[in-house]
Amino acid sequence: CLFVDDSETHLRYARGNAEAFGLSSAATFIRVDATRLKPRIPAQSLLNLIFIDPPYRQSLIVPVLQSLV
Repeated sequence: CLFVDDSETHLRYARGNAEAFGLSSAATFIRVDATRLKPRIPAQSLLNLIFIDPPYRQSLIVPVLQSLV
C-alpha cells in the first residue's frame, strides 16, 4: 500500500490506522503534493488500484492522473 498526502497530519492518521490493523510493514507513506507524484513513487511499486480524493472544485483530478504517467 502506498499512501500519499501533502499533510503530515493526515499521514500520521494513516500511519496510525495502518498500525491499528497490523499493516505497517506493508505500507509506504510519502509526503508530497499528488500532482508531483511520479518522481517520488518507489521504482518497485506496482499500482493496481488508485483511490484519489482531492479537494473538491479545484480541478485536480487530471493533474493527479497525469503525474502518474
